[in-house]
Amino acid sequence: MGFRHFTQTTQTLGVGWALAQVGLFLLYDIPITLIITAVIAPEKEAFSRRRHTITTSAVGIRFSDGQRAIEAAWSDILAYEEGVLGKRFVEYSRNCIKTKQGDFDFTVVIHDQRHLCRIIDHWVPDTAREKPIPGEGVIGGEGSLWTGGQIGEGERVYHYRVSATRGLLLVYALFLLAPVLSGLVNGFGDVWRDKTIRIIEPLECISFLGCAWAYFHTSVTVTDNALIQRSLLGTIVIPWQDVVSYKNEEGMRQVISRSKHIRFSAPIADLEGLQTEIERRAVNSENKGWGKISRGYQGENHVTHN
Repeated sequence: MGFRHFTQTTQTLGVGWALAQVGLFLLYDIPITLIITAVIAPEKEAFSRRRHTITTSAVGIRFSDGQRAIEAAWSDILAYEEGVLGKRFVEYSRNCIKTKQGDFDFTVVIHDQRHLCRIIDHWVPDTAREKPIPGEGVIGGEGSLWTGGQIGEGERVYHYRVSATRGLLLVYALFLLAPVLSGLVNGFGDVWRDKTIRIIEPLECISFLGCAWAYFHTSVTVTDNALIQRSLLGTIVIPWQDVVSYKNEEGMRQVISRSKHIRFSAPIADLEGLQTEIERRAVNSENKGWGKISRGYQGENHVTHN
């Protein structure tokens, strides 16, 4: 959409309609360009790492990129960090391993990344794990993780008011706004006659409301006596003495009593801190630790990049 077209639209339909067309351009054309970029970029990343291999065993880990090889025992790992690689709109999850023999990394394009991460997470020394910063990425800072609103005041409360959830809310809001802008340009009757809009828009509205509820109202509170979860489905209270087990299964953390379950996962604020509190207080649990290796683990795993 060129400047001349924008000027003509302004003269014939008015400023409001012209701005609506600009909005449609921003909501449709730019996202399509970003989607195409997001599809091509991982293929380029995978091609650049096509010769990389990682082999793990109960003894250690070995990395090779065709030109150099690093082989280290698990006890030789100095740091295991998770982050992102990329620029602006195209980013990849990136895992970096620093050992006494050298450093290497792998990204989401590696074959079966989740299984590899579980194996590494199982064997890597605690001293090498990245220590999360309390309050990092949390809307309202660390003080919002206390019922009193200040650090150390009241009880610990772990909510979903974090940057990731807020970003998801904004995405849903933009998609909900797109038909409105289209209606301003083409007429709302024409827009609503589109079967795709009639199906997708209510689903997007439900997703937006669910995400908004989680953002503002869902939380897990740690008290001296119990673990309390508040969500759209109501309030669940599990006294600490009733906890029979807790586990991490495919990223979903579960705290289990004989009659109730509490489930939570990322992007809940300070996930590591919440897990630590549960480990410390659930003294009657049958298991100790979150069982980072799920079913299907094998002692040795060979992984190659596509």
